[in-house]
Amino acid sequence: MQFLILLAQILFLGTVPVLFFGLILWLIRHMIIFLLGGPVGRKVQKFLFACTAPVRAAGHVMAAVLFWHRVERVRFLRWNAPDGELAFVEHSYHPRNPVALLGNFFYALTPAFLSLALTLAVFLLCFDGVTQGLVETVSALEGSGSFVDYARAAWGLLPAMFSSMKEHAALKILGALLLLLLSMGAFVSLRELVDAFTGILLYVGAALLCCGVLFLLDARVRRVALGALRAFATGVTALFLPLLLAALALLAFAAIFYLVRKLYAVPGEEDAESELAEKR
Repeated sequence: MQFLILLAQILFLGTVPVLFFGLILWLIRHMIIFLLGGPVGRKVQKFLFACTAPVRAAGHVMAAVLFWHRVERVRFLRWNAPDGELAFVEHSYHPRNPVALLGNFFYALTPAFLSLALTLAVFLLCFDGVTQGLVETVSALEGSGSFVDYARAAWGLLPAMFSSMKEHAALKILGALLLLLLSMGAFVSLRELVDAFTGILLYVGAALLCCGVLFLLDARVRRVALGALRAFATGVTALFLPLLLAALALLAFAAIFYLVRKLYAVPGEEDAESELAEKR
């Protein structure tokens, strides 16, 4: 029973936060794409997605190289892409290579992690001292806090962002704008996860092996390892929360845009949409 509990904690803390928030952002992104229909809306989409398209492509390239995939073709930004894909990575791998198959799972996750790394950089540059407070709070728990304690620590990053707005207000506003853009690239693609089914199974197998090694070691080693995983999960959650808030703000903007577009239809826009649908 203790072995299964340890395994569940490793799997949950290692991947569930990024999968949970990443898929929510993926859903919000698709809702924004739907609401920002029409020629004008597609121009707004390009502006929102162009900044993070190269980031996601870079994340895919990193995962492909690390897990022995062959990168065949890369485009980090295509502004006038006819298919709407602003960036893409074409890669291949040996279907019997377990490392490459495991890499499919990380191929789906790495763009989100790279976006989180850039989010952390924004916090360090634009929200001075906020991340330090989070680190101190998590360190004080020393791996022995409850789930509520860690959740409270992660949630505390949001109000800390907007405290003392009079200090460095311009820098904080710049940081908020950057988070709006980054929120559109921190998603986890459901299609990529489905393609990585075998890789997910291999990841669970690797977690089983790691769990077995930890179970053979001293209990203090397990506490340290779980404490590090809890800190990791808390940090990931804390960084995802402002991105989720930013994505919801963009969704509200897209909803208003949709209502205005329907109430005050731009002449010729409906015809352009019909022509585009016929071409498809």
